Amino acid sequence: MKGIKGSDKRYYVVDLQGMTPRDANFLGDENHACVVRPELITLYQKHKNLNYAGEKMQVFAKQMQEERDAERAKDEQEGGELSEEQKNERAKKRLEQHHK
Repeated sequence: MKGIKGSDKRYYVVDLQGMTPRDANFLGDENHACVVRPELITLYQKHKNLNYAGEKMQVFAKQMQEERDAERAKDEQEGGELSEEQKNERAKKRLEQHHK
């Protein structure tokens, strides 16, 4: 990378070809300037981030479902339905646990 000061007194950055990876379709020393476009790198990173977030959401949803199933099983063993007040209290408790 190289920076220069122009005749208009502004600064410019040039020779940024090392900032992006080389294009694997163009091998050899004569093709040293063939690099992957920055837009492609940005799109690739967004794609990876979305996949990662989707996987995390699936894991979180599975954990929440398992917790709900465990609570239902526990309630059934205790032998009765919960009152509305008890349901609200458990819901608040669950929210507090997941926001920590």
